[in-house]
Amino acid sequence: MVKLYFPLSISFSISTIFFLWGCTNGKWEAEAELLIDQQMSLEKRYHQLNASVDSLWDHTTWILEQNLPADIPPMDRDIFLKSRNADHMRMFMSFEKLDPQLQALIHQAGHKDAYLASQMKDLFLDRQQFERRKFVFLKNIEKESPVAGRNIADQLKLRLNTQTGENSSLINIYNR
Repeated sequence: MVKLYFPLSISFSISTIFFLWGCTNGKWEAEAELLIDQQMSLEKRYHQLNASVDSLWDHTTWILEQNLPADIPPMDRDIFLKSRNADHMRMFMSFEKLDPQLQALIHQAGHKDAYLASQMKDLFLDRQQFERRKFVFLKNIEKESPVAGRNIADQLKLRLNTQTGENSSLINIYNR
C-alpha cells in the first residue's frame, strides 16, 4: 500500500489560524476556523489509516514469522516477511506450500489492505477538495484586500516551504 503524506502539521494549522486572524481583522475568522478544523480532521484520518495499515501488516508479518515452514527458500521467506503486499506474496510458488490457514491470512490481509487503500484514495480526494476550498478562501481575501491576500499567501508559502521543502506539490497551490 502506498502511503500518502500530508506535510502540513497541526502546529502549522494552528499558527496559520492565528496569522489569518491577525491579518484579516477578524472578518475571515469563522471560515479560517472551519478550514483548520477540516485540516485537523483530514490529518487525523490520515494517521488513523496509516496506523491501521501498519497494524495489519505488523500483525500479519508476526504470524507469518512464527509459522512459516522451515523449508521455504530464504529469499521467499524474506519476501513474505518484508513485502507487505498480498499480491506479491501470492506470486511465489512457495505460497502454494503454505498451510491453508497462512494462505487465508494472506488473502484476508490483502482484502483489508485493498479496503484501506480505497479509504486512502477517498482521503486523497477529500484532501484535494480541501485544498481547492482553501485556495478559494485565499482568493476571496485577496479580492477584498490584495495586500492582505498576497501577505497571507506569501506567509503560507513560506511556512509550507519550511514544513515540506521546495518540491512539495502543495506549494504550487499558492503560486499564482
